[in-house]
Amino acid sequence: MYLANMNLKSGVDISQLHPTLIRAMNAIYKLWGAVFPEDADGLTITSGHEVVMDEAGKLIHSPKSKHYIANNDSGFGEAIDIRYNDVKQAKAAIFTGIVWQVLTLSIGDLFVMFSERMLTDSSHLHIQLK
Repeated sequence: MYLANMNLKSGVDISQLHPTLIRAMNAIYKLWGAVFPEDADGLTITSGHEVVMDEAGKLIHSPKSKHYIANNDSGFGEAIDIRYNDVKQAKAAIFTGIVWQVLTLSIGDLFVMFSERMLTDSSHLHIQLK
């Protein structure tokens, strides 16, 4: 499996994502282009399974986050974040619902997803395997 040509924020690692998450991301990539044709940059992944610390040396995700491979019995990264701060936030909220419906109907009820930090510079959609 492969990921369609998606933009990655600098430092993001998606080389070891769970195959089910890769399948989901390919579907989301197609939806993004249909819902956000005005987004010149296209879909951007802002976090994969990399371990990143903030300026204070603290993990940016919770220690038990499914972003971190070490937390997942599968041996893969099981969470991903998608940038929302460069699209209209009301439209992004609707997109979250569309993504959940499409993935549930096409792949199964395997995902947890929610919008985080809406109306901020770090607004994003978090998607993870259950």
